[in-house]
Amino acid sequence: MNVPETERELFSYLCSMTRELAHTEREHFTTQGISQALTISRNLASHYLNDLVRGGLVVKAGTRPVYYFSRRDLERVLQTGIDRLSWSSVDELLSNRAHVELRDFERAVGYDLSLGSAVEKLKAAVKYPPQGLPVLISGDKGTGKTLLSTLMCEYGVRIGALSEGARTVVVNCSDYTGSHASFVHDLNDEKDGWLAACAGGVVVFRDVERLSPASASLLLRRAAGEPRDRAAAVPARLVLLTTCQEDDLEIAPFVQEVPVVVRVPALRERTIEEREELVLGLFKEEGRKLGADVFVSRTAFSCLVEADFKDNVRGLRSCITSCCASAYLNRSSDRLEVQAFLLPGFVLDAAPSRMPANGDVELIDTTRALEHKGDSRSVRAFSAMLESYRAYEAGDVKLPALMGEVQAQVKDYEDYLVFDADAASSRAMAYERIITGIVDDVGATYGIDLSKKSARVIARCIHAQVHPGSRLSKWRIENRAELAALLALLVDTSDFCRRAADRLTAQTEAALGLRLDVLSRIFVFAVVQGADRRADRRQSVGIILSHGYSTATSIADAANRILRQRVFEAIDMSYEQDVSDIMGPLRNLLDTYAFCREIVLLVDMGSLENVLEGVGEMSNVTLGIVNNASTGMALEVGSGLASGEPIESLLPHAAEACTSRFRIMEGRVLDQAVVFCSEGGPQAADRIRSLIERSLEVECPLRFLACSPEQLRHEGITERYDVLAVIGTDDPCVEGVPFIALEDIISGEGGLGIDEVFARYLDETELERFHQSLVKNLTLRNVIESITILNPEKVLDEVGAAVAQLQQLMGERFAPNILVGLSVHLCCLVERLVTRSPIETYADVDAFTAGHADFIELFRRSFSDISRRYGVEVPVTEIAYAFDYVRQSTRRTQRGGEEK
Repeated sequence: MNVPETERELFSYLCSMTRELAHTEREHFTTQGISQALTISRNLASHYLNDLVRGGLVVKAGTRPVYYFSRRDLERVLQTGIDRLSWSSVDELLSNRAHVELRDFERAVGYDLSLGSAVEKLKAAVKYPPQGLPVLISGDKGTGKTLLSTLMCEYGVRIGALSEGARTVVVNCSDYTGSHASFVHDLNDEKDGWLAACAGGVVVFRDVERLSPASASLLLRRAAGEPRDRAAAVPARLVLLTTCQEDDLEIAPFVQEVPVVVRVPALRERTIEEREELVLGLFKEEGRKLGADVFVSRTAFSCLVEADFKDNVRGLRSCITSCCASAYLNRSSDRLEVQAFLLPGFVLDAAPSRMPANGDVELIDTTRALEHKGDSRSVRAFSAMLESYRAYEAGDVKLPALMGEVQAQVKDYEDYLVFDADAASSRAMAYERIITGIVDDVGATYGIDLSKKSARVIARCIHAQVHPGSRLSKWRIENRAELAALLALLVDTSDFCRRAADRLTAQTEAALGLRLDVLSRIFVFAVVQGADRRADRRQSVGIILSHGYSTATSIADAANRILRQRVFEAIDMSYEQDVSDIMGPLRNLLDTYAFCREIVLLVDMGSLENVLEGVGEMSNVTLGIVNNASTGMALEVGSGLASGEPIESLLPHAAEACTSRFRIMEGRVLDQAVVFCSEGGPQAADRIRSLIERSLEVECPLRFLACSPEQLRHEGITERYDVLAVIGTDDPCVEGVPFIALEDIISGEGGLGIDEVFARYLDETELERFHQSLVKNLTLRNVIESITILNPEKVLDEVGAAVAQLQQLMGERFAPNILVGLSVHLCCLVERLVTRSPIETYADVDAFTAGHADFIELFRRSFSDISRRYGVEVPVTEIAYAFDYVRQSTRRTQRGGEEK
C-alpha cells in the first residue's frame, strides 16, 4: 500500500513528539498544533491522523480538542501495553501507566512484603509528634537505604507532616572522617547547613560508622533534640544509614540511642516475586531511557532473578544497564534483545536447574509486560474462589463443585506458601507462632487434623488483611458484599465446621487483638472444613469438676498425657465457691462440645452430683455423671471414651473397676545397734567393742556389732539393724550414719557424739559414770593393746618418735586428736607390715606418687628406724592412706573449731 509522503512525515513528527511527551506541551498533539508545525491544512492533518488511528499506529484521547500520540512510542514512554485506540481523556490514557498511581513508599518494590515491617517503622518515624523520630537504617550496599530515606520525605509531604518545599539532603559521612570541625559547621550552620538546605525535610547521613567519636556524639545529641531551641527552629527528620550489622560494635552507640532501627534485607533475602518485579522494572527504565522496546529471553530473565549480586539492587541495575548497552550496539532494528550470552558468567551460573527448552527463543516484551505486585498471588487465589461463587449464583455449578473449588484454592495457596518460604515477613512468622498453639488446641478439641500448614496459611491470610498490598486492598473493598455472601453460604454447609471455625477465630482475635475480616474468616472456615474428616471426628468428651485450685486440671492433664490424646477438659472449683458459680463455665464447655454424641462428667463429691439438673437436657447428646473423681477413674472412663465404648456399658464397668481397696502393712521394728569398725579387721573391731562395753556398767538394749568397713558397706547390716552410730579407727562413710572416731573418744573430744547415742538409754548419773569409765579404759595404751598383737609400750614409743620426726620434717604441729588417731593408725600399720598383710590398693596411686613425692620421702625418712628394726619397707599405698588421714583429720578439726 502506497503511503503519501506527507502522511509519513506527519507520523514521523508525531513519533518524535511522543518520545518527548514529558517535556512537550499538550497543545502540540492536537490537530491544530500538528498542522501548524508541518504547515499543512488542518483538514489534511485530521484526515491523515484518523487514517493512522484506524491503522493502529496512533491513539487518540479526549474531545474538543482531540489529542493524538504514536501508539508504539507512548507504550515505550509508559512502559505498558495500550490495548485501545480511543480514550475519553488524556488523563485516562496516561493512567494506563502501571506506576502512575504509586505514591511514595508504594514505589519501593516489596513495600508490602519483605519491606513491610521497615516501611511501617519509617512511616511512624515521620508522623511521630511533634517532629518525628530519628531513624537508623542498616543493610548491605545497594539494598535501597537511600531510596527509602527519599520516600520518607515524599510520604511526609503527602500526609502534611513535612512542608511542601521539603527536600532530601544526603551527607556522605566518609567525607568528614578526619574533619570534626567541618562536620560541626555544616550541621549547625543555620544559613547554608544541611538542616537549612533540606527545608524541614530529611537529612540522610550515609555510612555513619565512618564518623569520628566526637562527630558521632554530636549527631546523636542532635538526633535526641539538643539544643532544644535550634531543633524547634529546624524540624528536620534525621536518617542514619550504615552497612554494619546491628550487633557490630562500630554502631553500638547509634543502636542504643536511636529509637527507630530498621534493617533492609539483601537482594537474596527478597521474595521471588519481588526479584522478578525488580528485574522487569529495571528493564522498563532502560527501555524508557532508550526510547526502545526491550525484549529479554526467559533464560536471561530467570538467571537475573536467581543471581546474587554483591551490590544487591545496585549491582542488578548495573548488570541490566550493561546488558542493554551491549544489545543496543548489536541491534538490527529499533528493538533491543537481551539474550543469555550477554550476561556475566556469575549470573549464568545462577541459572535454575530446570529451564524451559525454548528459554532462549521465547522473549519477554518488557515494554508491554505488566508489573505484578507482591500481593498478586493472594489476589489470584481469592479471585478464583469468588469466580466459582459467581458461577454458583448463576446456576452454572452446584454447591459441591463450589466447595471443591474453595478447598482447591486453599490447598494451592498453602502449597505456594510452603514452596515460597521466603515470602513470609518476620511479622507473618510471628503471627504463625501464635496461631500454631491455637490451631493445636482447636484440632485437639474437635478431633480434626489441623496441621502446621494450616497455621501458616491462616497466619499469612491474616497478615494480608493487616498489611494488604495496593491491589489486594482495592480488591477487598470492591468485592466486600460478595465475600460476605460467600461466607454465609459456606457456614451453612456444616454446623460442626462453623463451631470449630468460630472457636479458632475467637481465640485468634483474642491473641492478636484484632477482628478478622470476611476474607480471613472464609479462609479459616475453609481450612477447618478441609481438615474435617467425619470418620475421625470426635464423638465424646469427659469433663472433670473438682474442688481445689488445680485438682481437676491436674487429673485431666495426667489422664490426657497417659492416654496420649485430649479426652478430658477441666473446671477447677475453689472451696469458697458454690455450685451455681461454675454453671457458666460448664454451660460454655457443653456448648463447645455439643457436636459430640456422649459427654461424661466426673465430679469429686456429692455436692456436685446434681449439677446436671441446672443444665437440662441436650438434644442429640447423651450425658453421664460419675462421682469420686480420681486419676484412676479418669483413666478408666477416658480409655473407654477414646475407644468409642458406649457410656451405658462404660460407666458401670469403670465404677466397678475403681472400687476402693485397702491393705494394712505393719511396720517392722529394727533392733538398734552401734557398730564398731577397725582397719585392723573384725578382731580388732571386736576388741574395741569389748572396751566400750566394759565401760557401760548398766544394762542397755543396744546391740554392739563388730565388723570391717567392707562388711558394713556390703553385707546389709544397715538393713537388718537401726544403726545409731559407727565407732572405730576408720570412717566407713555410710550415708545417714554418724561416725565417732576412736581417737576423739581417747582425746575427750567425742563426748557429744557419745551422748547423742546413749542419752536415750541412760540417765544423767549413769551417763556421767559411763564417761568416767571410758576415760579409764580407753587410754591410748589400752586401745593399742586391744587392736594389735605387738608390745604396746614398745610400739607406741617407736611410733611416737616417728610421728615427732615427721612433724619436724614437715614443719607442722598436729592437733592432739590428730596425734592420737595417727598413732593408732600407724600402730596398726606396723602390725600389718610385720604380719606381711599391708594395704596394697589405693585409687590412682600413680597420681599420688607423682603429686606427693615430697611427702613420701619425708614419711620414709621418719619411719626408717621402724623399717630397720622390723626389716620391712613401707609401701606407697600405706603412705597414701596415712597422708589422707592427716589431711582429712585436719579438715575435720578445722570444721569443728569453726562450729564451736
